[in-house]
Amino acid sequence: MNIIPDLQERLAAMNLVEATGYDVVKQQEGGDRFVDDVFVSPDGRTLYLSRGNLDDAIAFDIASKTILWRFRLDGFKADHAALSPDGKRFVVSATTAQAAQVLDTSNGTLVGILRRGRIRIRTTIRQMANTFTIRALVSRRSRGRSMR
Repeated sequence: MNIIPDLQERLAAMNLVEATGYDVVKQQEGGDRFVDDVFVSPDGRTLYLSRGNLDDAIAFDIASKTILWRFRLDGFKADHAALSPDGKRFVVSATTAQAAQVLDTSNGTLVGILRRGRIRIRTTIRQMANTFTIRALVSRRSRGRSMR
């Protein structure tokens, strides 16, 4: 499955600042890194990806291999991601914006932003009733903090 069928469209749509950010991230990563994390919806019909260098999150219909939605994140790099256990929320780390952005998986709209300061994270989600706990693992000592 081609997860960058819109590559030329995305590159052509970048303004000067976005294109410069793309080039800087590409240099830091040692080349293009189009996928950071991949998840399949609980019903097995939808594929969710954080696309690193393209700085977006995207959903594909697996059967038809078509794009359902795409969301451009703040900053210049999409990083770690997590899908809520019920499949209703997709959380993607917008690394250079120092935030994690929470998307509604039904339509790709932004429903929340978790500011995290100057730390690198690996995002995991745990659902408890109607509350999601986002756990951010920080530093090499595996310290963490939970954000609600």
